[in-house]
Amino acid sequence: MFNCTIRMRYYDNNSANWVINITVMDSNSGTTRNDTFVFTYNSLAAFSVIARGVSEGANLNFTSMNLGDANKPTKAPLLLNNTGNNDFDQLNITGAALIGLTTPSEVIQPSQFFVNISNTTAGAGLPLSTAPQGIRGTDDTANATLMHGPGASGDTDPYPAVADFKTKGNQTLLFWVDVPSGGLSAQTYNNTWNMTLVDLS
Repeated sequence: MFNCTIRMRYYDNNSANWVINITVMDSNSGTTRNDTFVFTYNSLAAFSVIARGVSEGANLNFTSMNLGDANKPTKAPLLLNNTGNNDFDQLNITGAALIGLTTPSEVIQPSQFFVNISNTTAGAGLPLSTAPQGIRGTDDTANATLMHGPGASGDTDPYPAVADFKTKGNQTLLFWVDVPSGGLSAQTYNNTWNMTLVDLS
């Protein structure tokens, strides 16, 4: 009897066709093989959201803004990390007006905020809305995606022969705001936005 351990990662493909293939060689170079055990690795849909490079959780913070400022980036972008093994084909975000904590009648509408996945053009991208909006990909037409993979977990790359292995598991979202030219005072503005990821397959 031989015992062996097969280590699997959370991002390994979900499938009903996983096969354990065991080959044993004796001292005379004779071999025996067993590849008849087939099992299912279930799907796991999960993701996490954090501010990239700063310890601020999943908060988007803006610093030193003035009335009328255009294309002001957040202090740090958001990093989505696929913590499962599903591939998400669409990322939706639903904005909400930021409400002043001191003067709640002063608000910044969601349409003043923009999001994209590329930092090549500040302020360009999808304007937010109170309805779910599909975030666009790099070509500005297809959906942004979040593929399964090693992500930010620190595991070694499981796709050494695949060209895009370094991008699997993570997606960066960059945000900008066009500050209204009036009607706001210096205070903290806050609200909650919703994000959903969709597997279209």
